[in-house]
Amino acid sequence: MTLNPDSTQHTIADIGFSNASANPYQAVSCSFYDELEALATLHRICTIRYRTETGAATSIESKIIDLYTANKSEFLKLQDETEIRLDHLISVDGKPTRFTND
Repeated sequence: MTLNPDSTQHTIADIGFSNASANPYQAVSCSFYDELEALATLHRICTIRYRTETGAATSIESKIIDLYTANKSEFLKLQDETEIRLDHLISVDGKPTRFTND
């Protein structure tokens, strides 16, 4: 697993996802969610680009080990325990994030 040198490991607690009312969750499309589930099932390392809570873009190469819902938001969990809210994703394996209202 390779972590982008400009990025740091983030968890829900570190990046302020507990204040959901300040940043309401935007659901990803069902087809994009299905693609994430397929990657998790295949246990394949993929490149994940996302925005941190401060808005900075970062990337990481890792395996998606879980997809789950907490506090009315969807998250993915990576092999290194990094947790990313799905509406913070920019792209996964070069495929841009799609949202339900797109």
